[in-house]
Amino acid sequence: MNSGGGVMMEIKARLGTANKCCFGVMNPLSSKQLSCRIKCLNYITLVRPVLTYCSETWAMGKQGDIFFRFFEGKVP
Repeated sequence: MNSGGGVMMEIKARLGTANKCCFGVMNPLSSKQLSCRIKCLNYITLVRPVLTYCSETWAMGKQGDIFFRFFEGKVP
């Protein structure tokens, strides 16, 4: 995708898909029986790859970075 608007559309689509993935693994991520380390590993191996799939080809600006940081901040 060449245009900045196309990249932002792709970022928003990725955020939606990652949100669905996060909702799918919500029980393990919000469990009080698992350690923080295990929850982080679950997030890194299950949710983050969905979020960043093909992101190395994006020419992302500050707004895209803000979207990613906001998403990671709301993950339990």
